Amino acid sequence: TENKIEIWTHDELIHVELFSMTNSTAKLELYNALGQVVYAQAGLTNGHHRISLDHLASEMLIVKLKRDGQLYTYPLVLISSR
Repeated sequence: TENKIEIWTHDELIHVELFSMTNSTAKLELYNALGQVVYAQAGLTNGHHRISLDHLASEMLIVKLKRDGQLYTYPLVLISSR
C-alpha cells in the first residue's frame, strides 16, 4: 500500500494531508517536550485536516500518526502568537 503523509504548521494550525490506497483511518497524537499528550484524534480519513492549537504557547511537538499498522513520528515546531 502507498501512504502519503504531509504534516506542516502555518500560524497556529497544524495541517495534515493523508492519502492511502486502502482508505483506512489514522490516529494522530501530539506530544509536548515533557511527553504529555496535548492533542489526540482518531478516525482521520484521506484528505486535508486542519487542527487549531491556539491554546498552546510556542513549543516543539512530536507528532505520532498510526495508519495501516505503521507508526510515523515527526518533529514539529509550533509558533504561537500568544
